[in-house]
Amino acid sequence: MKEPQYKRFIDALVKEIPPPSSPIDKDIAATADLRTLPPDLPLFIQKYGTGHFTTGGEIFVSVYNPAHEGDLQQREELLAILRSYKAAEGDEYLPCEIFPESPGLLPWGWGDGRQQYCWYTKGRPAEWSVYTYFDMEIITKFKMCMVEFLEKLLCGKLDAACIGRPGRIDPMTVRFVPKDTTH
Repeated sequence: MKEPQYKRFIDALVKEIPPPSSPIDKDIAATADLRTLPPDLPLFIQKYGTGHFTTGGEIFVSVYNPAHEGDLQQREELLAILRSYKAAEGDEYLPCEIFPESPGLLPWGWGDGRQQYCWYTKGRPAEWSVYTYFDMEIITKFKMCMVEFLEKLLCGKLDAACIGRPGRIDPMTVRFVPKDTTH
């Protein structure tokens, strides 16, 4: 997917769910090797920074920010849990390999309701699909980039059953809350 397409999805998301006026940790270019990440992640981080999309006080989607050390540590902890779970359960509940295996699942976000949002690292980063992994057993593939997935999910264009929510999300109930980075 080309950058203008990413921009279209980011712009639609920003229109429905405004980002903070001063995003926290928005400069990932100084902290991450951007060649190893899908190109829509830096666009997302520049607009929103570090924080969470919430619905009714619950963290619905929190995107790991490579510029935030706590996010990177949390992602590494989740990778360890997924590897351990896969080793114990085999392919029955987790039929994909786990990063750094390639192709494999690399988490890019999480939610309070046991939702995991991942890339499937097959091909170049710009080609990675989104996988949702809900409740350690329901995995769903979306042949789209992260920002397209976020825009469709959070703006009510995608059925949220894949992450344990019946129906579609009402974007009027979603807001972005910057993460408190002082703790």
